[in-house]
Amino acid sequence: MFPYQNFLVSILEWKKKIYKKGSTQK
Repeated sequence: MFPYQNFLVSILEWKKKIYKKGSTQK
């Protein structure tokens, strides 16, 4: 099995973190 799904999930979580930071800064 490829760790591709885990990779996508981690990217989604990372994007969520960035988005949260951006929205809190604004």
